[in-house]
Amino acid sequence: MKEKTLLPVMLLGLSLLLITSCNGPVSTRPANTPDPFIMTLEERAIWDFENFYNELHDLAKEAADTPVEDLGPISSQSYLLSEEIKEYEVPLFAIKAQSALYNYANAIYKCCSRKYQKYKSEMVGDETLGEVDYSICDRIQDFAEAAYLYIQELKEVNTEK
Repeated sequence: MKEKTLLPVMLLGLSLLLITSCNGPVSTRPANTPDPFIMTLEERAIWDFENFYNELHDLAKEAADTPVEDLGPISSQSYLLSEEIKEYEVPLFAIKAQSALYNYANAIYKCCSRKYQKYKSEMVGDETLGEVDYSICDRIQDFAEAAYLYIQELKEVNTEK
């Protein structure tokens, strides 16, 4: 009796294996994520810049919701991201967007860094730091908007081609 039920199960398993192997490799990327290896130079720069922008946007929101004593890691992360943006080999047509993204990342870094350094110096009783200029913190949104507009401009120019 076991042999009679074992044969159909084995045939079912074998046919499933054959069907799934004929479908090719399964992508782990979400369906709406483009393949960076088949993008044009323009599409790739726009895609990378949108990713940078989204990362910066999330980082800025996180920084706004984080107590000053916990800003150290966000400061470091925004610095590393600003360096990555600065070192990105950008095509000539996208220099303004790169510059705007760098300014956005750098503003987040400077704001978090200044707040965190002021906190640390107060914690150890060091009063040599003096008055700190936090005006860069008020300009983060301006830098975000500029970066967003330049990326949208790149997208528009790319769709017109």
